[in-house]
Amino acid sequence: MNFLEEVEPYRVYIDMYLDKGAMPNLKIREELSDLDYRLRMHERVAMYGKANIELYPTDMACASCVKSMVNNLRRWINIKETEKPSLLKETVEFKGVPDKEIAGYKVIDLTKMKWGAFKSYCKGKGLNVKGKTRAQLTEELTSL
Repeated sequence: MNFLEEVEPYRVYIDMYLDKGAMPNLKIREELSDLDYRLRMHERVAMYGKANIELYPTDMACASCVKSMVNNLRRWINIKETEKPSLLKETVEFKGVPDKEIAGYKVIDLTKMKWGAFKSYCKGKGLNVKGKTRAQLTEELTSL
């Protein structure tokens, strides 16, 4: 069941609360809180930008927490309604030049690297670069 199907029975309560200020009873608020918690867990990367964020259910004793929960639900109803399924299935053609790969490893062209990047690359491979020329370092890299 998707989010819009789950929230459909509660849309009346969401609209009444936000438009007219009518507070739903505790049972409805708890069901809305459960729905909001599951939504936030499922969409946490889109909402917070992180997948490992710690989330808690809404505090039912806090009126501003309930209001932000209901606002969040309405916002996601609008987002989900405006999404078009055809847009999600479209793919984009890659127009750039793909990197060369040999057996799953990326091939790096050492002749096109700038000196600083080349030295950093050599240091990352465990070579001592002090006082050595590019040709010496290239020879040591090929012997690895």
